[in-house]
Formats: sequence, C-alpha cells, structure tokens
Amino acid sequence: MTKQLETFYSYIQTHNTPSTDDFFTYIGSHVIEKLPDRVCSSKVIYDILRNDLDTYFKQTVFRETFIEYFKWKLLYKN
Repeated sequence: MTKQLETFYSYIQTHNTPSTDDFFTYIGSHVIEKLPDRVCSSKVIYDILRNDLDTYFKQTVFRETFIEYFKWKLLYKN
C-alpha cells in the first residue's frame, strides 16, 4: 500500500531539515517503516513508536519533528 503524501512518513522522507536529519540520526531509519500510512495525531504516532522513544532526548526529537511537520501542513498544504 502506498503512503499518502501528507503523512508524517512522507514529510520525513521528502523534507531535508535539521529536525528530519535528527530524526534519522537519533531515532533511526528502521522506525520510519512503523509509521502509519494515514494522517493521524502525534499521540497515535507516539504510541506506535513508544518502545523506540526510550529516552527523553529521542522523545524531544520526535516532538520537534512532529511540530515542524504540523506547521508545514497548516501553512503549505491546501
């Protein structure tokens, strides 16, 4: 199944920002495959990734990346 274009998964894969780079570096690319193929809240994604976000630092990286994605979605999507 293909992932929708406005999903968090798609944002991480297609945008090269300091936050997405940190996501890849500190949380890992293996975690990206766990992301849902639909638009959903940060709580849903956090619950899916809970075991991988095992430190406060990783949780912070996730929050900052999701906030950046959410701002992008509000400002630049139709």
